[in-house]
Amino acid sequence: MTAEDEVILETRGLTKAFGALYAVTRVDVEVFRGEFLAIIGPNGAGKSTLFSLISGNQLLDDGEIYFKGEAISKLSPAERAQRGIARTFQIPKPFGNLSVFENTLVASTFGANRFSKKLKEDNAIQALQTTGIFEKRNEIAGQLRLLDRKRLELARVIASNPELVLLDEI
Repeated sequence: MTAEDEVILETRGLTKAFGALYAVTRVDVEVFRGEFLAIIGPNGAGKSTLFSLISGNQLLDDGEIYFKGEAISKLSPAERAQRGIARTFQIPKPFGNLSVFENTLVASTFGANRFSKKLKEDNAIQALQTTGIFEKRNEIAGQLRLLDRKRLELARVIASNPELVLLDEI
């Protein structure tokens, strides 16, 4: 078995309802290491809800989630991030009162890495350079225009050093 044959994410029977409306119904997914997988559908189809379930931002009504073979359904979003799951949001959610650099440093600090302080700062800078917003590193994140907030979302994902990335309408 090669690394590419490894199932990094598996969901079994994921279900989430909001009252009588089922946003996600018995969804089974397997994602292999190195695989790119797209979830497509119209507005309201449950794509963002599925990502929220996987990342822990919403609680499951039923089903199980496994990451690298470990059951993670009961873990907090922070614990999932520390294991290597990162996501963007359809509507960017930066820490509005922090600078662009500080937002990225938070992701580098609490993501799936055990870097020294200096390496976390270097990692945050590299993520900002990769996404093209390094020159805005000292600006307050809450004052960025939408495109730059989306770039910051991606920079935070990159800085967290994930093994699984969930991009929600990036």
